[in-house]
Amino acid sequence: MLNRVYKFSLYLEDKGIAKILILAFVIRFVWWLYIAIFNPDGFWLYDSYGYYNLAYNISHYGVFSRDAELPLTPDYYRTPLYPFFIVPFVFFDDTGSWICLVQVILSVTTVYFIYKITQQITSKNNVALLASFFFAVDINQSMLACYLLTETLFIFLLTLFIYFFVRYYHRKKPVDILFASSVLGMAVLCRPVATYLFFIPVFILLIIHFNNVYVFFKRLFLFKFILLITLAPWLYRNYNTFKHTFISLIGHHDLLNYHASGVYASKNHMSLFDAQQTLRWQCYNEFKGDAYMLPYEYAKFIQKKSLALIAEYPLTMLYLQIIDMVKFFIKPGMGYYKQQLGLQSLYNYAPYKDNNFLKAILYIIVFYQVIWLVIIYTLIFIFFMQRITFNSLILFLLLIVLYFSILTVPPHTDVRFRSVVSGILVIFAVLSILQKNYIPDTHEN
Repeated sequence: MLNRVYKFSLYLEDKGIAKILILAFVIRFVWWLYIAIFNPDGFWLYDSYGYYNLAYNISHYGVFSRDAELPLTPDYYRTPLYPFFIVPFVFFDDTGSWICLVQVILSVTTVYFIYKITQQITSKNNVALLASFFFAVDINQSMLACYLLTETLFIFLLTLFIYFFVRYYHRKKPVDILFASSVLGMAVLCRPVATYLFFIPVFILLIIHFNNVYVFFKRLFLFKFILLITLAPWLYRNYNTFKHTFISLIGHHDLLNYHASGVYASKNHMSLFDAQQTLRWQCYNEFKGDAYMLPYEYAKFIQKKSLALIAEYPLTMLYLQIIDMVKFFIKPGMGYYKQQLGLQSLYNYAPYKDNNFLKAILYIIVFYQVIWLVIIYTLIFIFFMQRITFNSLILFLLLIVLYFSILTVPPHTDVRFRSVVSGILVIFAVLSILQKNYIPDTHEN
């Protein structure tokens, strides 16, 4: 198998990155075009309306609010980058199609940076082209680009952060730390799940500069200072609005709605929905104060209640977490494709297009996803079975994958979660065809 994959990489070398980028665009554009013509509702999921309302209210009223009607209540769930990203489009695009077309281009740009990252790691053009090809033909990237959701922008920012950090790993120039930190800050402002990701590059910086503590602390100060500068305007807005400094309160509510509710549903043999309703009502009644007027205090209260429930049944939580980590890596997507093809309604999950041709397309897409995963994970298995040297760069990428696989939302994990790290997975996969059994390391003494 490795021989065939290696020969294919040489074939790609003759084609060049430009043709792979064209392929990536064609795949994503065809999917976008189908939705735009036959099922414009396919651009929207539940969260999409909230993001669009945020952008609309920013542009028309200067208020960061998800409310659809006046008066507008300041929002404390969402972070600002994606709503500001789509602000220019709310003046002329109420279907979401143009927003998604821009996301298609952004996804293609991510393919290019996957190429550049792999090229920096391996110094081999054919291996870098193979990584970009695998990412280009990841159909889930096309699906996500055609939703009014944060994923495509976030994946681009995460990839760009990795690119600059890998460049610093090789060049040791402070400017790369500056760019990496600022892009990571933007990623946090896109999706707060990245809030604690900064611990990973800090740990890797410590390894790189282990023999030069002075340089480490200089880089650490630069990294944290730029990150704080990037986040500061949003932190100030929240302090000025809610009298507390925070990035987002959505994590506190997710802890109740998914982690704690998942445990509660499992122990009481009920549906997740019923468990959510029960715990929400309990928390609302037990909170001493107005939950709407004191959103920060209420979020801290439900966080405390959720952690107490999870601590009461740690083995159940551990079991759900393990199951969800497995889903994170292997679960193919189906529901999103049903909705975008028009086979399933967004609101009640009832089929409203009984079309055998579209059903056949759906099954082909699911089968394709399985084949893609089998190829990628087979190559990853081969790579890690080789006698490789685990240098700090490989550790850096591996820790990012583990970070996102652990921060899943039991029992709600789906293909959207894995797609965030698909670029790293394809990089690990193509490393299996390297002729050497290690990745060259460069440390500063």
